[in-house]
Order: sequence, then structure tokens, then C-alpha cells
Amino acid sequence: MRIVVWNCNMALHKKLDALARITPDVVVLPEAGDTSRLPERMVLAATRTYEWIGGISYKGLGVMAFAPFELEPACPPDRNLEWVLPLRVRGQVNFTLLAVWAMNHRASSQAKGPNRDRQVAGALETYTHLFDEGPVVMAGDLNDSSIWDKPNGTRPFA
Repeated sequence: MRIVVWNCNMALHKKLDALARITPDVVVLPEAGDTSRLPERMVLAATRTYEWIGGISYKGLGVMAFAPFELEPACPPDRNLEWVLPLRVRGQVNFTLLAVWAMNHRASSQAKGPNRDRQVAGALETYTHLFDEGPVVMAGDLNDSSIWDKPNGTRPFA
């Protein structure tokens, strides 16, 4: 199985051919547009499902699944975690995907509560119940993710 994460910088519609060449099964796409921004050929061709969250049509968090895989919501997204999308991936391998675009301090004022600035840690806390239901993959743009930093400022992971 091939899972790809690609921050497409709001230009997925211009980069689809490059994406298709690497033949992914599932793609997590920070800074992707909604379905209105995708060429019809992409929607009708290999893509089985495209899930997306965002406030403006040209910039959000998208996830694509290609045949034989499909996506479905794992549970309703928590509005306090603006850029976390909990999905079930169904196909030859079944698992839960927590797609993340960790904006942290740049999350909009729409997100309220204690997890606004802690998207990754907040997702792990909020969606703990999904870990009881089977394998979980967290994938996405995890930039500025303070969960990976030790208290003294050093990074335990490179």
C-alpha cells in the first residue's frame, strides 16, 4: 500500500499528472481545493473518493483514495481541530486515517478551545476511541508540531 502526503500549495489541479505518476493508493493533501477545484477527468477517473474540509474552496485539507480503496468518515470531525479529518480507509487493507494539516498557531479563529494551537496532540487526545477500533495511521503536514519537541526544546525525532 502506498500512502502519499503532499502539501500541494493550492495548485493540486495543476499537479495531478505528477501525482498520478507515483500511483498512490491514498493521498493526504494539505492546501488542496474542494471538488470544484479538481478537473472532471480526475474525479471521474481513478479517484474513488475525495474527502475535504476547509473554509474556502481553494485551500483546505483533502484526502483522495484510488481504486480499490475508498474513504468514509470515521466520525464527525471535531470543530476545535480545524485541520484534522478522521476517515476510514476501506479496501485490501482497512484502517483509520487521521489526516492532519498542523497549522497550530495559524489555525483560524473559528477553532476554539484548548486544542486550537495543538492540532496533533489534540487529535491524539480527541480521537483516542478510534485506536480501540483497529489500526490508525496519522499522516499529513505535521509542521510546527510541538508534540514532537521535548520540554528542553530538543527534537527527539528528525
